[in-house]
Amino acid sequence: MLNPNYKSIFKISLPVTLVQFTASLLMVIDTVVVKLFQPEAMATLGGGNGIFLFIQLVAVSALFSLDGFIAQASKSNELDSHKHVLKTSIFFALCVSLIFILAAVVLTLLWHGGKSHDTSIYILTMSLSLPFYLVFLVIQKYWTARGAPSIMFHINLFGLAINAVADVAFIFLLSTKPESAFPIAMATVCLRVTSLIIVLRYSQVKLGSRTALNFFLPIPSRQLLSKILPLSLFSSSAGALDSATFLLLSLGALYYGPTAMEVNQYAITIGMVLFPLYFGVANAATVLVGGAVGQGELSQAREHATRSLKLASVFSFAISLLLLGVIFTGYFDAYTDMVWVLICISLYQWADAIQAVSGGILRASNIGFPQLIANALAFYLFGPLILIIFLALGLGFLSLWFTFSLAIIATGIIHYLYYLKWSRFWLLKET
Repeated sequence: MLNPNYKSIFKISLPVTLVQFTASLLMVIDTVVVKLFQPEAMATLGGGNGIFLFIQLVAVSALFSLDGFIAQASKSNELDSHKHVLKTSIFFALCVSLIFILAAVVLTLLWHGGKSHDTSIYILTMSLSLPFYLVFLVIQKYWTARGAPSIMFHINLFGLAINAVADVAFIFLLSTKPESAFPIAMATVCLRVTSLIIVLRYSQVKLGSRTALNFFLPIPSRQLLSKILPLSLFSSSAGALDSATFLLLSLGALYYGPTAMEVNQYAITIGMVLFPLYFGVANAATVLVGGAVGQGELSQAREHATRSLKLASVFSFAISLLLLGVIFTGYFDAYTDMVWVLICISLYQWADAIQAVSGGILRASNIGFPQLIANALAFYLFGPLILIIFLALGLGFLSLWFTFSLAIIATGIIHYLYYLKWSRFWLLKET
């Protein structure tokens, strides 16, 4: 029998985890389809995805600033509060997407000829999907906070099927040259337009046509927007600092050659598969803590936060043991780079869970600055110093992953210290 104290966390985190997992499968489907039907486009797809994913992660990180406001509004019985937050959030999402579309246009104008031009066209076409995707994420945040995350999972799962069919169809219908990945980008646009239409239709059924229209018209509140903007600056900057580390790992692996690139690809894929679990718990913490804070139930907010951290810690220890078990089974040759990288991944799991969930707790109270500070200190002050030491010891490619592991452990500790400060703050405010 599931402990009732954790039931509310599982109810939110499990569907959100599945949603994030299905989203991570999107790239896998694109890769498989291209390899089967148009392998010449693999280079364009790989180069374009590296840049576009960085852009998308920064854009999605900017929307983290909305989490606390949406969570708090969703617990209110006043529909005007819901409308107030959603209209402003959708307006903000559209503005963010426009900024990155303009950046993609500039990139396309700067890159001429050859595969660079094909890559820029791919990035530009993918960027056209951002308005639909970011607005979908805002509505997904709202319905998740309202207690309907499983619906979002079903929509995302249906979207994966649409994407696979669209990939194949557009390769045969729109492909003009073998190295072009334009059909894959158009399939992504098709997927995201369809997903947005479905979630809007769901909202219309649940809220009524007139209410849904009033909720989702992008008409901002200047007062709320002035609160969102500084928080989004912190969250997007933290996201840029975080996601840039994966770019640096990839560039470093490229420098050290094919074996390092292969190991790096395996390692990043493992990270992408594992992180949705922590993201789901972090999202549950944001919803539950934000709702409790919005209703003035500060002791309840602290209880939700503590349970979320405990649950994420249990998951992280289990995953660490699983990874170490893979090593000890002898599946990989002892002392190879892959074994050492798996050890690195297993060692930072607790810190990765803590930084994800603590970040979600802080966002629930509309606090974004600590996450930026933690990432900046861990990855770009502490990290380079450690990297220099490892390189001086002659560890080569492994220096990158040893540094990355220690940097995540550092940011996890910093986030946990900020969580303790947050908890003491609400305790003092309550007394």
